[in-house]
Amino acid sequence: MSMFRVCVTVLSPTYLSPAMPESREELALELSREAFAEQRTTEARLSERGTSILQAASVVIPVAAIAVAKGPTGALIPFGLAALAYAACAYQALRAMFPRSYKTTVRGGALLALAKDKGATLRDMRESAALYLDQSHAANLQELRSVSRDIERAIALLAVEIIALAVALGVTVAG
Repeated sequence: MSMFRVCVTVLSPTYLSPAMPESREELALELSREAFAEQRTTEARLSERGTSILQAASVVIPVAAIAVAKGPTGALIPFGLAALAYAACAYQALRAMFPRSYKTTVRGGALLALAKDKGATLRDMRESAALYLDQSHAANLQELRSVSRDIERAIALLAVEIIALAVALGVTVAG
């Protein structure tokens, strides 16, 4: 028994001691669950970023409408570029927000039915669940990377939009 466990056992009530996995399979399943939960959090964060980028990019429409109606013709080119950048940015942000085909967690009932059918032990079930979650994690990682690239492109296009909008406003004010 490690010194840490001895201290915890001696110094604290039983209900405060840390839960330790009883087997390698239990530890593997716990780690797989944590990795899967982290992916779901990352997915939600990326979707929120897509929403924020889309909101920020939407400034070009009202400004462009005013400038085109009252600005000089020289402002049309940068405003047109800003509008194109907005459309491309909105497309990338919406792609990032659109639901993907993520693999979900282990279905307990299906795992139990299969285990009964195959005569599997609890240890076998934990091992199978951990392997399934790891495979799902790997597949989902590809989807998350794709969403990350969409966000990166949307941010770059937002920068183009803002620069083009600033140039167009400068031309409008100077004109």
